[in-house]
Amino acid sequence: MLTPEAFTLVFVTFIVAGTLKGTVGLGLPLVAIVFMAIPLGFKEAVAIVLLPGVVTNIWQALAGPYLRQLLRRLWSYLLACAIGTWLGVNILSVASQDTLLSVLGIVLAAYSLYGLGRPQIAAPSRAEPILGPLSGGIGGLFYGMTSVFLVPGVIYLQALGLKKGNYPATPT
Repeated sequence: MLTPEAFTLVFVTFIVAGTLKGTVGLGLPLVAIVFMAIPLGFKEAVAIVLLPGVVTNIWQALAGPYLRQLLRRLWSYLLACAIGTWLGVNILSVASQDTLLSVLGIVLAAYSLYGLGRPQIAAPSRAEPILGPLSGGIGGLFYGMTSVFLVPGVIYLQALGLKKGNYPATPT
C-alpha cells in the first residue's frame, strides 16, 4: 500500500512525465522510472508504470480511425507483445535489480545508438510475418522487465512507415 508521501510522488511523477510525453511525444515511462526508482525501488517503479502504459496505449488504439486495419496487419506483432510482456513481468518479479537495470541500460544504449546512426531501415514487406512477432515479442519482454518498449518494438514500427492519421492500407 502506498503511503501518502509515496502516492504524492507517484501523482507528481505522472503529471511531469505526462506533460513531457504530451510535449515531445515520448518519454513517460523512462521519466517516471527515474523519479520513482530511488525512493520506491526499481521493481516497484516499473510495476507502477506498466499498467497505465498498457491502458493508455489501448485507449489510443481504440480512439484511432484505423484500428481494424492495424489489427489485421499487426495482430501477430501485438499478440507477441502481450506474451513477451507477460514473460517480462515474470522475469521482473524474480530478477535482481542490478540485472534489470543492466537490461534497461542496454536497451537505452541500443536505441540511442540507433537514433544517432539514423539508419534507413526498409519496410520488412515479405518478412513482416516473421519480423513482426519476433520484434513484438522481444520488445514486450523488455517492456515487462523495464517498462521501456523501444528495441526492437518501436524500431520495427518505424520501419513499417506508419504515420499518424495517414495509415497505409497495405504493407509497403
